[in-house]
Order: sequence, then C-alpha cells, then structure tokens
Amino acid sequence: MIIALYKKLFVSGVWNIGYTNQSIDELFENTGLSKVNWLPEDTAGDYSADPFIFIHNGVEYIGYEHLDFTKGKGRNFIVNLKEGFSKKRIMSYSEELTCHQSYPYIFEDQGVLYCIPETSELTQVKLFRCGGTPYDWVECATLLKNFPGVDSSIVFIDDMYWLFTTPIHDQTILNLHYARSIEGPYKAHTLNPIVKSTHARMAGIIFQHKNHWYRPAQDLSSKYGGAIILKKIELINDSAYRESSTLTLHPQEPYSDGLHTISIGNNKIIVDGRRKKTSISTPFRKIIRRLHT
Repeated sequence: MIIALYKKLFVSGVWNIGYTNQSIDELFENTGLSKVNWLPEDTAGDYSADPFIFIHNGVEYIGYEHLDFTKGKGRNFIVNLKEGFSKKRIMSYSEELTCHQSYPYIFEDQGVLYCIPETSELTQVKLFRCGGTPYDWVECATLLKNFPGVDSSIVFIDDMYWLFTTPIHDQTILNLHYARSIEGPYKAHTLNPIVKSTHARMAGIIFQHKNHWYRPAQDLSSKYGGAIILKKIELINDSAYRESSTLTLHPQEPYSDGLHTISIGNNKIIVDGRRKKTSISTPFRKIIRRLHT
C-alpha cells in the first residue's frame, strides 16, 4: 500500500519523440523498430508526443503535441528535426484555438499539406491547410460537426477520402466516414462503428506497403500507450470494412512505459515514447492538472 501511494503521489509520465533510420520495407523485414534515436527532452513540458513528420521546401519537420501540465491544455508545435525542441514554434491555428489540441495529423494530398488536429472539446473535426511556412496553417473546412473526435486520420483510397475517428467518450470505438472531396461533405459508414475493440483508436499515419494499406492502431488491452498494432486494411468500401492484425510494435528503453504514435518519413520512422519520472513536485503538478481538466 505504501509503495502504491508513493507511486500515485510522486511518479508521473514524460513523453518524448524519437526516430529510426529505417524504411517501411525494413520495418516489416525486421518485424519491428530498429534502435530509436531519441531527441533531447524538452524540459519546458511534460508531453512531446503524437509526432507527424512532413517535408516543406526540402526540410524535414515534425508536428506534435506539446503539453505542460502547469499551463493546462495541449498545443501543437513544429520543430525542425535536426534542430530539436530548442527552436520549436507553435502552429498558427494552435494560438487561435482555446481548446486542448493534440495529434496533428499532417498529410499531403495533391501536393498540398493538410492537418487535422484533435479538437474534441469543440465537438468538431477541423481541417487546416499549410500556408507559406511550416508554421502557418489556415482553416479550410469542418469535416464533422457535433462529434468529439480524437485521433482523426484521413487516407485517399480508390477515389475516396476515408476519415477514421474515435469519440472521446469511448476509446474502443472506431468510426469511418467518406467523401469524394477532401473538404467533404462526409457520410457516415453504414457499419459504424467499424471496429469495437481495444485496438480501435488510431495511432498515426495510414500508409501503403506493397500495394496494401495499413492502419496503425493503439493497443489499449493492457494500458494506455501499451503498444501499436499495424492493421492491414483488407477491404474498404461504402458498405464493408475488414482489417487484420499484422505487426506489433513495442516501446523501447529508456521510454519503455508507452508507445502510441507512428509516422513515416523518407527512410525514417518517427515514434513517441513514455518513461516514468519521479519528482517531489509531482503531487503539485497533478493538482494543477486536475484544476485544468
């Protein structure tokens, strides 16, 4: 009981971002991640998580969630991968929105960069387009209204845009919507929820490998951030959906306590990881966090 109380009071989690110099082919050939190169931690926050890599004018950037419990809500930032967190800059929409933000799902469509941040407090799923710099983002559509979606993710398959999302009140549910245009309107899939299990919630960028599409899913069977399972999309159309589990990715030392986002770059795989941290200030930080939620 004393040990449990000690952990509850003084132990918390710190998330960080890392990368492997690894292609998708190598990921499957090696049946897992190679050694992760972790960025020096951002001491100005508790969470550097939900990373998404993208290229702008030939430079590799990462969009991610930055969270400092003493300041309350998460915000989405951009870093140059080579520079790390010392020169992080906030994404422009993140300065304007008052809600908590995380999971900046950044993807390219027809040469244009888009982002879908988690804005479940607004009960809306919003789409933003990249402006002149990697830090400038302009709202261009509300994809779903009256829906508190988290970890919303889009992929273009067979001339259709498919939007995967989970309601914040139930992480065991995955809903699917589809549209002919990236900005919608989106129609709910007839089988919603298409997945109902501890492997429902999205865990990063949907990618293609050897003519198959894969959906990264969080494995919540043991705990939040326990692992990532790559789900092969076997069938997807407006009346059916089927997927199968292929490869499970596990956390790595020293961030062996959690893994819940993966992003694919040019022979790079970006992930996040969680480690446990013990501090005498943790009880106060936990109180402040509760006051903000």
